[in-house]
Amino acid sequence: MKIKFNSLWIFATVGVFIAGIVVGRISVADSQGVGSQLDKSYTLKSNTEIPRRSNITSSRTATKGGVLFSSMSSRDLESMANMALTSPDEMGDKSLLHVLISGWAKKDPLEALEFAQGLERGDLVYEGLIQMAGANIDDALNWINLNAKDIGEQNYLSMAVYEGMAKVDPVGAVTRLEQMPASSQRDQFLALTINEWAKQDVHAAFGWIETADLGPQLTEIYGQAMGNYIEQEPQDAALLVSQMEPSESRVSFASQIAIKLAEQDVDNALTWANDLDHESKKHALMSIVDKWASGPDGGEALSYVTSDITNANYKDLFATVAIRLAQQDPDKLAAELRTMNEPDQVTSARQLASVYSNNDPDRGIEWIRSLEPGFARDEAVKVTLKTYMYSNVSEAFGLSESIGNDSSRYDQIREVMAVWVAVDPAAAEQALNQSSALSPEEKQKLLNLVNRRNKPTDYVLPAAQ
Repeated sequence: MKIKFNSLWIFATVGVFIAGIVVGRISVADSQGVGSQLDKSYTLKSNTEIPRRSNITSSRTATKGGVLFSSMSSRDLESMANMALTSPDEMGDKSLLHVLISGWAKKDPLEALEFAQGLERGDLVYEGLIQMAGANIDDALNWINLNAKDIGEQNYLSMAVYEGMAKVDPVGAVTRLEQMPASSQRDQFLALTINEWAKQDVHAAFGWIETADLGPQLTEIYGQAMGNYIEQEPQDAALLVSQMEPSESRVSFASQIAIKLAEQDVDNALTWANDLDHESKKHALMSIVDKWASGPDGGEALSYVTSDITNANYKDLFATVAIRLAQQDPDKLAAELRTMNEPDQVTSARQLASVYSNNDPDRGIEWIRSLEPGFARDEAVKVTLKTYMYSNVSEAFGLSESIGNDSSRYDQIREVMAVWVAVDPAAAEQALNQSSALSPEEKQKLLNLVNRRNKPTDYVLPAAQ
């Protein structure tokens, strides 16, 4: 089967980018107008088949956590919900209340909804409606008609209804939505429902997509199904995406698959990614090395990337590893700094300075003092000063004096002095006068400038009545 649709959609619906790579699952979003706004598209090759099974069925009939509170009465659940409300632990007011309302609504949805409504907590009402709809969708829709304050709240709560029905009967939910007049709202409900269906039986969801008469919303629905397919069957999804024509959507799918494959076998993931077209290959490799550097073998990810500095994607791959390794194992990255070329040293130094200054200031100062003079050290100091000038301004002043580049040193001393003069002008002026990093003329010029910047503004007020 051959499917053609707009490729730029993926960047409107994907969740999270780190250093330009997709690391999140495809999320639900309203696709209204996408088809008319975008002119790029991609196609599956003619021999690419949507993964499917012959029979389209609902594979699950129970909602998550169905037996969690099965032995408890509604009164017990109400009592626990009230206790959670008074708990000083923030967890009690958020996660626990959601679980309790969900369990309570399985037993007595009207009472649970009344409790949530009394708290004016739309998120808890949403949880209750999911459970009510799983038992009887008409009761849930009627409750919304009687209780929703406006059309916005009605639409929001209706999403809970179709999500709830889709959890227990996705085929019935889809059939019901197909009978509604075409609208962006229906498309939104349909996308949500197909996403739930794909979590339960992705092949059945693909089977419906193949036969459905869909317009612009096909991009979102297909993307959500692919997200679930990647999550559930990454090896098979990898084969499917390998057959796609180059496109921005393929880039995003490849990035998601790369993460899943890397979780299982980094070498296998690298082999697969290196066979992709240029753009998909770059983002897939960035996803792999990011995942790799997040684990216990992060140093191996750094070695892999630096083993081929002629790689066309080297700069992006190195930046990805440096960012992640600085967060996961900064001392490992710091130990490798001397072996790097200057651009890589600068990239790493900036990341390390940010992590150390925020997480381990003492270690950060020790590390900066160990660096040889040069551009990388100056850049590390500049990053560190963004934190230190507000937490330890005298230490920050000393660091700013140590910058090698004359222009950068003057600029950084000026920024530190602006903060210091505002809180302790006498100490700031004394430190500046004793400094050997600036000439007497530069000191006076800087002090005059800082004093002008910190001079109180004369606000004109109307005369008292």
